[in-house]
Amino acid sequence: MFASRRSLSTFLALALCASPAVARTQSLAIGAAAGATIPSSGFGDRTNMGYHVMVTLGVHAPMVPLSFRIEGMYNEFDYNSDQGALFRSANRTARVLGATANGVFTSSGLLGPYLIGGVGLYQTTEARPVFGGTVGSNNVGANIGGGFRFGLSGFSAYAEARYHWVGDSDVRIIPITFGLTF
Repeated sequence: MFASRRSLSTFLALALCASPAVARTQSLAIGAAAGATIPSSGFGDRTNMGYHVMVTLGVHAPMVPLSFRIEGMYNEFDYNSDQGALFRSANRTARVLGATANGVFTSSGLLGPYLIGGVGLYQTTEARPVFGGTVGSNNVGANIGGGFRFGLSGFSAYAEARYHWVGDSDVRIIPITFGLTF
């Protein structure tokens, strides 16, 4: 028992000493993004193309191809004139809010393509055509996609497209995004 406590103490002491060095080499990036969102599946039958805005927080260690990014996303869609006519009469829009945690795999640090995917919590809000008002639901979902990053002086820009599917609903969206990170 004494040997295991001593080993644990030694490990913790080394970890604490190494932590500042690791923290200095990691970079933290805050970002903002926006773009068009294409609805698909049943959700796409009743809504038109919409827009989205996002805020992001990323962590990346140099020389490591995997980084992490969390983000908050707001999407809004108008109802179309076909199947969405009843919804449109309620003078409402459909909304999808999302909070996701993603892994980003890239081949280079400053310029080049990357793959992104992760899981998240999504809240959808849609008009209730017969009784009026809105109906909302919260679901777990996932996303996958890719993009291209452009490293610039002091910040970077990226363009990406992803496919999001929202749990037990027919909500599927494809945001096409342009963003900046600092």
